[in-house]
Amino acid sequence: MRALLVAAALATLLARSAHAEDPEARRLLDEGTRLFTEDANYPAARATFQRSYAAEPSWRALNGVALTYQEQERHLDAIVTYEALLREFDATLTDDQRATVKRRLSALEAKVGVLEVRADQTAAAIALDGVPLGVAPLRESVRVMPGKHVVVATLAGYETLTRTLDVSAGSRTPVALVLAPVKTIVKVAPVRYERRFPRWAPYAAFGGAGALVAGGIVLQLVARSNFDEFDRRVAAVGSPTSVPGDTALRDRAILQDRLSIGAFAVGGLGVVAGGLLMALNQPRAVEVVPARDSVAVRVRF
Repeated sequence: MRALLVAAALATLLARSAHAEDPEARRLLDEGTRLFTEDANYPAARATFQRSYAAEPSWRALNGVALTYQEQERHLDAIVTYEALLREFDATLTDDQRATVKRRLSALEAKVGVLEVRADQTAAAIALDGVPLGVAPLRESVRVMPGKHVVVATLAGYETLTRTLDVSAGSRTPVALVLAPVKTIVKVAPVRYERRFPRWAPYAAFGGAGALVAGGIVLQLVARSNFDEFDRRVAAVGSPTSVPGDTALRDRAILQDRLSIGAFAVGGLGVVAGGLLMALNQPRAVEVVPARDSVAVRVRF
């Protein structure tokens, strides 16, 4: 029934154009009307009406194109076409024709939604459902079909903003887009510990000192033994000068005693050096400290 009413309206509108016009444009109008009313072949009818419009621009051709969109429920395309019809041919339309077109526009507007997109950040690129919408500053009212729609705003140095909107028929939805600056992320390395010298250095000093002290003890024991042996022999003959060949034993004992004392002294210095190395070689914490515009390294002693 609806298709019959639309076909009748189309035929009536076309019949009112009795004045002379381009024959080819008229033929295409008739052919488009037949495809629309008899065959309900809306894509073919639309293509024929568009060819008629190209041959001779007329409101009747645009009206036919709009009706094919309307029958296929391509409401957005139908609205754009009806608006073009009013813009181009308003002066030539009768009051009834103008009222009819406006009535159809009102009915179609109730079937779509409007996104009122606002973006103020200069150079921000705005896209709607993957299609570029413009560059900010932007004030745009965009008709969309009911359902979900995605608005994306991008700008160098700012976080990408994505808004998913569920639009209902006849609604007007404000979409204010404000992008936030990209957050600066500073990766801080975990605290690590460093030493001035190899870990084994203090222990090597202690070990060397211990070896010297041990050697000194051995030399001291040997020297004491040689001194005792020398004293025993002197006691046996009654005079140190009367002990043939034994002065070498005494001299060796004296040398061993002096060497042991030297070993003790150097060993003591080794112990002191090991203690200093142990104190100086305590681990130092090295950490990365984020500053406002840079990264600093702080060493804790």
